[in-house]
Formats: sequence, C-alpha cells, structure tokens
Amino acid sequence: MVRFAPADEMQSEIDRRVNAYFESTGQTTFAGPVFYLKAMVIMLAFVASYLFVILVADSPAEAIGGTLALAGSIILIGLNLAHEGAHCSISQRRWINYLFGSMMDLVGGSQFLWSQKHNVPHHQYTNVFGSDMDLSASWLLRYSPNAPWKPCHRFQHWYSYILYGLLTITWMLHGDYEKFRSGRHGTYELRKPSIGEKVAFYGFKAFYLVYMLIIPSILHPFPYVIGLFVLLHFTVGLTLSLVFQVAHLVPETSFPAADANGELEHARYRHQLQTTANFAADNRLATWWLGGLNHQVEHHLFPGMSHTHFVEVGKIIRTVCRERNVPYIEYGNIIQAVVAHHRFMKTLGQRPITHRPPPDTTCAARDGHQW
Repeated sequence: MVRFAPADEMQSEIDRRVNAYFESTGQTTFAGPVFYLKAMVIMLAFVASYLFVILVADSPAEAIGGTLALAGSIILIGLNLAHEGAHCSISQRRWINYLFGSMMDLVGGSQFLWSQKHNVPHHQYTNVFGSDMDLSASWLLRYSPNAPWKPCHRFQHWYSYILYGLLTITWMLHGDYEKFRSGRHGTYELRKPSIGEKVAFYGFKAFYLVYMLIIPSILHPFPYVIGLFVLLHFTVGLTLSLVFQVAHLVPETSFPAADANGELEHARYRHQLQTTANFAADNRLATWWLGGLNHQVEHHLFPGMSHTHFVEVGKIIRTVCRERNVPYIEYGNIIQAVVAHHRFMKTLGQRPITHRPPPDTTCAARDGHQW
C-alpha cells in the first residue's frame, strides 16, 4: 500500500484558509440552488436533442447536428452531474448524490465502477505508476516514464486521439462488463456488488441499448443508426479523454514513485500539486461546461467539494503556493493544454535512453578471464 508523507505546514495552511472562506461566506462545501437549476437545463437539453434526432431530423445534416448536440448534453451530464454525484459533493443527503451519480448509468456508464476505479486509485495515487490504474489503461499508450516502452509508442502522439475517441464505446461494449464480472480494475480489487447493484448495472445497460439502438432502429435504417451511434461515442470519448489527460499528462507534471517501504516523498497536497494541472481556469464558460474540471488542482485537493466553489478556492490555493514558491501548474486555455499533452505523448513515445557504464578494462577486471 502506497502512503503519503505526513501533512506539512502548507497543507495545514490551505485547509485553514479554505475553512475560513466557507465560515466567512456562510456556505457549505456542497452545491447550492444554482447547481440544481443547471441540472434541469442539462437534462432538458439531453431529452430535447434525443427526441430531435429520432423524431424530427429528416436530413443527414440535421441528424449529424442533432447527434453532436446529444453528445454535448451527454458530456454535460457526465462532467457536471454524474461525476459530482459519484464524489458525493452535491449534498449531505446520500440519496441525492446517488441519484445524480446514476446519471452515469443513464448515459451508458456505471456509477458503481466509476466511484471505485476513479475515486480511489486515481485520486489517491495520482501519477504513481502501478497504483494509479489510469496510467495502465492500454499497452498501446505509454503514459508514464516508469511504464515499459514498446516500438509502437513512437507514433502514440498521433494514434492516441483515435483511442481516446473509442473510450466510451469500449467501456460500454466490453470494459464495464469485464471489470464488473472480474471484480478488478488492474491490480485494484473492486468491492463485491450487492444484488441490487447487479440489477441496476445490467438493467441500466439494457435500457441504454434499448433507447440508443433498438428504438432508433425501428424508426430509421440500421446502418444510419450505427453511424450516428459511433459519431456520438467518438465525440464523447475524445472530449472526456482530453479533459482528464491534459490535467495530468503534460510536461510540467511529475510521476513520483514510492520507496521500498511504499512511502511517497511528499504529503498529499504537495503530491497533487506536482501531478495535476489546470487549464482555462479564468474562463467562466469553460468552468460551467466542464463542471469545474478545468480546475483539476482544486478538485484533487478537495474531491468532496462541489465544483461551484472552485473559482474562489483556487484563488486561495494560488496565493498559498505563491507565498511558498511552490509551482501551481496551469495553462491559459484548452488549446495550450492539448498542445502540451501532445508534446508529452511524443516525448514518452521515444525509446528511453539506457545509460550503461563503460566496460572495465583494468587488470583486475581481466583476472578472471582466460587469455
């Protein structure tokens, strides 16, 4: 088991100032009324775009446009509602968090799996190879300098985008079933599901296939439906992948390794600051659209906090880091972050240089040889 170093002075100071902020404003760390209004808008957009695609669109252009709008609403559901619910950051009432987390099942994913494979291995052990299972998602992609290199990685900075686009469709068709059945996410052992969780998992999977494939196929030609289904998932998969990849896999972030006793060098907050990056943090529209996941530093330091507080909390964290000359990694916009990620993937795709000591040609080294 990997362990962090004890909490340091900086971690205590961040906690103190953040707690003081909430006390002075009279707020809790959970979501407020604006979040629920936002949730209503997102769900209305989801239903409207779905109905438009299957009932109204009567030309390829309208169908493609409607499918992209539907993909956008699914991204909004995943990043704003389901992700937040899985972190239990919406409300003190567990059933409300569970309800929003179930939105992930509604759009083809699994709250049961996500809340375990994301919240623990990734959030606890960010960028620690062998513990953060996101770094071992596919042998085709080398995400860590501590991961083994393969010749195909030379081209990963180009073909990675194709694999990113296939993310959600592979989850839905294979990955979720394999993890649910095996009870494992890489080396991480998942909790055994209850009978109710099994019913919910398979029930939602069946419901998703019915409303996404079977009903549309009754109303439209099957190849047409499959084409739009692939377009939908590629758009969602590529977007979600990039949002999470640019937060950790860029040249400025580090990849700490535990020592022989399983201990990491730094306390948790300092570790997260070294392994996580923000992007477009000053862009209010990006923050609204991405559910605050452009503020990944704040999210990783306070995963149980609603994203509606990240802008103000981020100001506090920046100040503490600046006072202590601790790097706070961020990019001004999403394009800069994606370019940095592309550069990172290209660098890790090169064959690692192995430094070998020069041969020892002294007499002592020749003593054991036969001449």
